[in-house]
Amino acid sequence: MSSSVSHTSVHDTLVKLGLTSDGSKFVYNKGTRDISDLTVWKDAHSGVVFIENYYVGEEIYNNGDFRRKHASFGFNSSLERKRAAQRRIEETEQYITGKDFIEFGCGAGDYLRKAVKHTKSAVGVELERSYLEQLRDYGIECVDNLDNIEDKSKDAIALFHVFEHLPDPLEFLNLAKCKLRDNGIIII
Repeated sequence: MSSSVSHTSVHDTLVKLGLTSDGSKFVYNKGTRDISDLTVWKDAHSGVVFIENYYVGEEIYNNGDFRRKHASFGFNSSLERKRAAQRRIEETEQYITGKDFIEFGCGAGDYLRKAVKHTKSAVGVELERSYLEQLRDYGIECVDNLDNIEDKSKDAIALFHVFEHLPDPLEFLNLAKCKLRDNGIIII
């Protein structure tokens, strides 16, 4: 999809799912670790934390421009990325161990490289071509589109800091659900 494609805001998607409303959301942070003027919201009832209006289009991810544009932020430190990946493993291990697993928007694969040690099988989905090649060189299956994964073939799908980058998060959830076996889970 290009940046000219219409998209649904994360807020609208969360409202449709009953996870937030205008009356229950509040400013959680006035910036992110990489974008100082991007407001982070939190819902007082569900606890969901979200960012709105940040869809920039698929091409910026495919060619690596997004990573280059935000390369100056402090989170690129190897130590910080390793810590975040380890924290996510600890938080999700019970859901992925022994499972057929997908990480959607896996980036450089910090989490996915750790996850493969716990899963029955693992595949990454990533738009940025250089990351795809690096993960494949590392021996991790990686595709550029969820459509390349067989329906009803996975037990769990995880996506971290990806939801706000999707043109239509609800459409994505419906597509992701098709990839899951009965009782499969989506970790956001």
